[in-house]
This record gives sequence, structure tokens and C-alpha cells, in this order.
Amino acid sequence: MSQLVPWFRDTQGYLFQTIPHPTYLPFPVLDLLGAIRLSVFVDQYVRGKAKIPDDKIDEGGRRPTFLQEAFGIAVLIFGGESCLAAWLGILPSWLQSPNGLILFCGMHYLISRTPFNRLIPRKPLLSHELPLSLFDSLGRALVLTTFSFELIRSHKDPLISTNPYLMVLSAWIMVVPSASASFAFGLFEKEWTLSTPGELKPDGWKAVDFWAPVVIAWLYGALTQAHPVFLAPVTLFGAFIPGMGIMTESTSIKTGSVPGQRIAMFKPWDKLDARALCAVILAVLFALRAIYNFGGIPQDTESKVVTGEKGECLISREPYHPVRSAKIQDE
Repeated sequence: MSQLVPWFRDTQGYLFQTIPHPTYLPFPVLDLLGAIRLSVFVDQYVRGKAKIPDDKIDEGGRRPTFLQEAFGIAVLIFGGESCLAAWLGILPSWLQSPNGLILFCGMHYLISRTPFNRLIPRKPLLSHELPLSLFDSLGRALVLTTFSFELIRSHKDPLISTNPYLMVLSAWIMVVPSASASFAFGLFEKEWTLSTPGELKPDGWKAVDFWAPVVIAWLYGALTQAHPVFLAPVTLFGAFIPGMGIMTESTSIKTGSVPGQRIAMFKPWDKLDARALCAVILAVLFALRAIYNFGGIPQDTESKVVTGEKGECLISREPYHPVRSAKIQDE
């Protein structure tokens, strides 16, 4: 862990701060790769829904228009930020500069509507999703900490900047409602229809993307000691695991809730180190999700039990359908 966290911190910082060209490509490398990653996912999802052959971009007008898909991507990326910014009285990033919209929508056009489309995988396979879980964790950790949690802490209103509930809730708002709405309204389908969000269906709350923002935001708040309320669970676990790495320096503080009550407190982590540890945990969660979704089924085919002419049980093979293991499924 002592070597893993610095590697994540340095890699995250490099990808986030490096800009290929200040004029022609004024975007961080992390955003460029993230736009490619999202466009590939959307293309796979759309193809699965519309049953488009692998050798074609579209067939018979089954695919949504580019503007439909671009709108869905905009909601997916900027929806949570827009809601949070409106409630906090600040401008969202896409109103301050069009660069983000241009990048994600332009990249999706290149991926889905040009010959580059032939170069991308048609189906989400374990061999692809497992290594990509590492990259996904780097960007998601930034969203859940720097772009949401720290957004609350830096607010000019002290009633907002010192509210631990808002710190955690902001991370959840930034990623969950917009993604849920994108699929519930069928924004990536030819005809928009309203359906029950996947997270509200039976066992939908078990999805990693639903509960991970709360856990990661709480952990980040505890590591950076953003508020005493975040320390209670960490102190509890530290009491049972004295050698745990985060319990580096023991002291005590008053919680402020009960006069005289005291809890153990460790030395605050640097924000970049705390963010890197959050990325490590997210990488593990995303890797386990990829194994759960794609590891139990052969990567190129899916088994189906059928009955032969004499009543014997036969196993047939059919092409693996990406929508069946998508993050949110429509019933």
C-alpha cells in the first residue's frame, strides 16, 4: 500500500495536469482518454439496444441520431454538476467554457460516425473491462473528491462549507442521478421512453455506482479530517486494528456533540494522497464488478440450454449481447 498510493497519486496528477497541445488539444490527457472510454461504452450500448450488425455503423435507421446520443452524453457528464451548481449558486463548467462539451460530443462523433468506429470493440469483454477498471478509478476519484467534496468545502457560505452531509451528498449527486436519468429516459435509444431507474428496481441499490460515492466521500472526509463526524467509523475500526496504516499518530479531540466525549484522531492525510487511496479502493471495486459481470460467462459466447429432438439437453452458443451486462438494464 505504501508504494501503491504514491503511484496512483503521481499517475492521477500527470494525466490530469498534462495537456498535449495548448492550442489544438487544450484538454488534459485524462479528459481525452475519458471521452474515448465513454464514447466506446455508449456505442456498445446503442448497438446492443438497436441490434446493429458489427460490420455497420447503422442499419435501417435503427440507431438514434447523433444529436440524441450527444444530448445523452451531455446529461450523463454534466447533469449532476448542473444540479449541484444551481443549488450552490455557481456556474457549471460547461457554461464557463464550451471545451468540455466540444470534447465529449466531438469525440463521440469520431468514435461512432467515422471509420474509427471499425477499430473499437463491439462488445464489453472481461479482457477489456478488467484493465480499464484501473483507468476508470482515476477519473471517478477526481469527481468524487476534488470536483464535488472539495467544491462544498471551498464554498464561501460557512453553513455550506462546514456541512458534512452536503460534502457526502454532493459526491452522490455528481454521478448517480444523471446516469440514472440517462438510462431511465432512454436517451440512448431511438424513441425516448420513461422507465423505472435501475437503482430503484429490486436489488438495484447493490450496484457499485450507487453506493460507492457515499463510501468514498466519507473515507476522503475521514482521511483529510474535513469534519469530526467522519472520524467516528475510522476510530472504531482503528481500535480493533491498531496497526492499520492510517492510525499513524494518536491524539484526541472533542466531538462537540456530547460534552467531554473524546475520540481518537490520526494525523490528517494530504488531499492528493487521500484522493489516491480512494482511487485504489475504486479500482478494486470496479475490477470486482467487471469480474462479476463478465467473468462467469465465456468472453465470446453465451450458453443457452435447449432441447434436442429426442428430449436430450443440448448446449448452444450465441453471440454475447453487451446489454445484458450493462450497468443499468431495462426490463
